Amino acid sequence: MEYNNFDRDTLETLFNNIAKDSVSYIWIDRDRHIKTDHLLDDSEHESVAELSGSKNLLSYSMQTGDIDKYSGVSVKYINSITSSYDELLSINNVELFGDSINTLSDRKMNQSTVEDISLIQVVCDGDESKQGECLAFDWYKDSISLDITASENCVANIKVWGTYIIEDYATVTRYKSDTNKDDVIEMENRTLRRELINTYVDGLINLMSMKNNMVEAQGFIDPTLRCGDTVRFVGARFAVDDYYKVTGLKYSLSGGSYRCDASLIKVISTDQNVDDILFPYNEALKNTLDGIIITPSGLPILTNSQEQACENYIGDLIDILDEMGV
Repeated sequence: MEYNNFDRDTLETLFNNIAKDSVSYIWIDRDRHIKTDHLLDDSEHESVAELSGSKNLLSYSMQTGDIDKYSGVSVKYINSITSSYDELLSINNVELFGDSINTLSDRKMNQSTVEDISLIQVVCDGDESKQGECLAFDWYKDSISLDITASENCVANIKVWGTYIIEDYATVTRYKSDTNKDDVIEMENRTLRRELINTYVDGLINLMSMKNNMVEAQGFIDPTLRCGDTVRFVGARFAVDDYYKVTGLKYSLSGGSYRCDASLIKVISTDQNVDDILFPYNEALKNTLDGIIITPSGLPILTNSQEQACENYIGDLIDILDEMGV
């Protein structure tokens, strides 16, 4: 991310925007540290525990989020940006008091994507030879606060000059199926570079296609488990045996024993996860380097969709390296 135009009115809004645009989970852990975890790069081989109705769970329920009902997704993103220099703010007839700091708070500029402030001019009583001074200023996107002094009481005209960003947008659309294109969810992403948008959209489609994608479970769950961990969830009642991300843990003590309420979200699709697709090949390479003889016929044959997933991953990686000048 080289440039962003986030709404940062509150910390919650800022984190929600980052989480949505990067498909990440953000939380404060038990040590009061802010943690973030990307939801599209998990592998079943990262699993640290098993949660099962026959072992450590008292009850569980399966849920499907609202995103499942959509047939596809359309993402509007910043395709390119250019800078332009102009007058950003002009305030006339401002009464200034000499030998004191005059504060002008949250003055709206005439551009909403300000990139830099280069000049602040304060002219007193219409005489350019009598200028005040801007001691400090603070700005973000479309508003600025100024601290101004003058040698004597006067009426001033204040002008602010600088550069602002002109955003050029593009849109990419994907569908879960070519036979159903009726109900598409529209989103906007102001965070990711355009080289990453296709991977982002493919990841959203993958999440939208997953069934039984949320679990609420209660039981005697390992207290060392943490948010962000990957677990294997086995629910015979719903014929589910899959891998989930832990997104919530609430422990309680009662009658000398404890229980835990856990929230899980399904984020792994083994068929499309490059780490899982290539895992047996990486293991074979590692064993070969260790001198163990490997029979190629024992390795799985990739499906067309798995080959495409690997090609997309490599293509996105090359685009990123090119962008970095590597």
